[in-house]
Order: sequence, then structure tokens, then C-alpha cells
Amino acid sequence: MRSGIHYKPSLADLKLQILLYYNVIFSIMFAVLIGSCSVQKVQYYEKKVSISVLSIWAAIEPFRLYYGFSGNLKERVPDLAAYLLISVFPQLPFVIYLAFVQPVLFPIDPIMGSLMFIFLVVQVFIGLQTIQKMIRFQTVQFLRLCEEAER
Repeated sequence: MRSGIHYKPSLADLKLQILLYYNVIFSIMFAVLIGSCSVQKVQYYEKKVSISVLSIWAAIEPFRLYYGFSGNLKERVPDLAAYLLISVFPQLPFVIYLAFVQPVLFPIDPIMGSLMFIFLVVQVFIGLQTIQKMIRFQTVQFLRLCEEAER
């Protein structure tokens, strides 16, 4: 065995990465379809709340996805924690509002909203498992370094 080579397992979760990849594609479709519906609601029903909620959702979503990608691939616990926090609040309530609660619902709203809701919930559960695995591994690694420093 060579003395300069260390084995370090990858802690990045493939399931989370695949979900993030497909969520990028779906988020673009979601923004375009729900955005066009929101424009129609403003024009015909004079309901401006859905377009403002969608605007805030669309402004936050790229940051959420970036933190998910960087936290998973670079194995950064703070980035993954920020991704999970942004997923739970404000994105989850915004998606629930856009899918089910707004005063004027088009048929596409609950369909797209339900799919985005499923994406978010599954990502939160897999993200929690991934962050627990990373914290456990980094804690063990830290304790091992502390033991070596005491010798």
C-alpha cells in the first residue's frame, strides 16, 4: 500500500442529483406554463396575486437549485442545509398556493403544482438523508483527526 494515497468515499447522493437535474427542466416548464396562466388571470380576472407569488418563486428557485447542486456535489453541509431550508420555506408554501389555493384555478394549475409539490417533498426527504450522512461522516473524520493530534 502506498503511503500518500487515501481513500475517500463520495458522499454525494445520486438520487438527489438526478432529482435536481430533472427539477431544473421541470421548473422552467412550470414557470412558463403557470406564468402564462397568471398573465391570463391578470388580463381577464384582474387577479394579481398569482403573478406576484410566481415572480417571487421564480426569483428564489435558481438559488435553491444552485445550493442543491453545490451542496450535493461539493459535499458542503451549509449549502445543502440552505437548499433544504429554501425548499421548505418559501418554495413549498408558494407551490401549494399556486396549485390549490389561488382564487382562480385553471386546469393546468393543480396538475403542474402537484408534480412540483411531489418533486419538492421527495427532494426534502432525500436531502435530509444526504445531509445526515455527510454530517455523520464529517464528525467521524473530525474525531479521528482529534485522536491523531493527541498522540
